[in-house]
Amino acid sequence: MEINKVLFLLRHGEAAPASGYGLDHSRSLTLEGKKQLERLSHTLQINDVEFDLALCSSSTRTLQTAEIITKAAPTKKLVQLNELYEADPSVMLELINRTPSDVRYLLVVAHNPGISALAAYLSSESFINLKPGMMVKIAIYLDKWDAIGKNTGYLAEVIL
Repeated sequence: MEINKVLFLLRHGEAAPASGYGLDHSRSLTLEGKKQLERLSHTLQINDVEFDLALCSSSTRTLQTAEIITKAAPTKKLVQLNELYEADPSVMLELINRTPSDVRYLLVVAHNPGISALAAYLSSESFINLKPGMMVKIAIYLDKWDAIGKNTGYLAEVIL
C-alpha cells in the first residue's frame, strides 16, 4: 500500500505560566521552549520535511511555534484558526477533514490534551502524550482528508 497523506501533529513548545485570569491565550514561549523547537527544526531540515499546509491555533505560543518550525520546513500556506485554540480532538478532526485533497503534507500546531488524544485516535495507539515541542508523524493510506477518522493512520514517527 502506498502512503497518500502525511499528517504531522505538533504540540507547541514550552510556554510561560499564565500570569492572570484570561491571559492563557497570550502566553509566549519560554527560552527553553524556543530551544526545543530549534532542535526539532534542525531535525526537520536534515530530513527535508516540507508542508503543503499548516493549520495553527491562534494562541501566541502556537503561532511562535509555527513560525520557528516553518522557517526550517518550507510551508506553502499557514492558516491561523481560532477553532484550534484548546480544541478537542473532534474539532481538530473536523478541520483536518476539510483540508483540500491536493494537500499531501499537513501540519497541525495545537494544544494538549487534544493534540495527543487526536494522535492516539487516528493511529490506534492506546495512549500518546505529546510533551511541549514534540511532534508525531502519522502516515495515511487514504487519498482524501475527509475520509480520515479513527484508526485510519499509523504512527510512523515521533520527532523530538
